[in-house]
Amino acid sequence: MKPVIINSYFRSGSSIIWKIIKEENPGAAVYYEPCHSHIIKKSKEAGNDSLHGMVLWEEYSGFSEDLFKVHPYLSEGFPRSYLGLGDYGDFLCEKAYEESKRPVLQTNRWHYFTPYFSDRGYDVIQLIRHPYDVINSIYGLAFKSDNNIPYVIKKIFLSLGLVDHFEQQQFFEYVTSVSSTSSLPGKSKKVLNIKLGFKDKVLFSWVKANTFVLRNCEGKSGFSVVSYDKLCSGDPKEIEKFRRYSLNFSNTSLSSRGSRMEKDEAVLKRADKLGIYDECMGLISQIR
Repeated sequence: MKPVIINSYFRSGSSIIWKIIKEENPGAAVYYEPCHSHIIKKSKEAGNDSLHGMVLWEEYSGFSEDLFKVHPYLSEGFPRSYLGLGDYGDFLCEKAYEESKRPVLQTNRWHYFTPYFSDRGYDVIQLIRHPYDVINSIYGLAFKSDNNIPYVIKKIFLSLGLVDHFEQQQFFEYVTSVSSTSSLPGKSKKVLNIKLGFKDKVLFSWVKANTFVLRNCEGKSGFSVVSYDKLCSGDPKEIEKFRRYSLNFSNTSLSSRGSRMEKDEAVLKRADKLGIYDECMGLISQIR
């Protein structure tokens, strides 16, 4: 069967989706974050690391040494170009097929390469979560109480782009390098980093990256947008999307909080300030 990529932004529910698919589809090799920045080390320690009650990295454990040769972005959390990425994906697929399993790649931040993989014969599922929840999830984790950096100091550094979290700063810089940034304040990267707060950068990156996927993949065979919010509400049409790819899926582990109207209002106000209101509104309408 065709390989499947399930791509998403940071903190969009992809890990719990990975867990459900891995748990309910024993005939699939469900690769957790193929471009994780510590994947080489983690793959060698498979069995010692878990998430949501599931063992991480075990799909890589039989060929961890080979990852040195084929992984195009060692020590980086997301790809910056096509170079080597297609061959890496095909390598993972081959390893799955050798075990008579269907390859499913749970990728993060592969937005700008989803059309490339679609043309390469992969099915592509773009998982989208409401940006309000994405922003606050990243922001909240950045200020966990167990962090050694005092809250106030870290808040200042984070807002200036001097502290990174989930490689958000690098991803923002990458997105601005490949997107139209004419609406953003500032005329240089230095000014841009000072003018924009952390939450602004997350929203801008979320909007531009997800918009790119929709503009370049919609209408392609094997492409679907899946709303994390609709999955949380138990929408049967959204659950059925996974079954179209012959993947068993239930939503028993999913939950969401907050008023949709309040979320929309907060995010769209910020988007209007950034000059990306229409794009943000278009994406939100897709996941309502």
